Amino acid sequence: MRFAQALSLVRPEIDSFSEPRRLQQHQPSIDEPLIVRQSPGLITKGDYAIISRRFSWFHTFLFCWLTGDWNQLHCDPAYANKSRFGGMIVHGFFVGSLASTLFGTKFPVEGSGAIYLSQTLNFRGPVRFDQPVVLRADVADITGSKRNNVVVETVWTSNERTVIDGQAVIRAPSG
Repeated sequence: MRFAQALSLVRPEIDSFSEPRRLQQHQPSIDEPLIVRQSPGLITKGDYAIISRRFSWFHTFLFCWLTGDWNQLHCDPAYANKSRFGGMIVHGFFVGSLASTLFGTKFPVEGSGAIYLSQTLNFRGPVRFDQPVVLRADVADITGSKRNNVVVETVWTSNERTVIDGQAVIRAPSG
């Protein structure tokens, strides 16, 4: 699908951005994360966080536009319907970016955020538009000379099935 064709499908929604109250309907649906700590104020093995989000077709279109990834599985219904997925799906890296939302703003430390050092992502299944996706991030280990490198096991689920899993290493702010 060419950019112009895809743009024509969402043009009314893009034009609505000039109206602030209409823009609000396009805000991603991200629930406030649930954060569970073993020891208040300290990052410890066993701490975890859970965050959920729904990825709409419109958000996926914006991801296509921002990244230049116009794979037809994400933006062409006629093509995607004939694929092994039987319809359009959300980009795996877009779903994976939910971890950046969590680590950059809420977990393991509220506010100033952590710095990504590495992340593995194993794609296990597709995510369909508007399905709830839940990310659970569990602190598996804490390393480094300042004890601020945090190894986090990550699992994304949708409709109670694992769609992505992996491991992140993040540096928590010290001090």
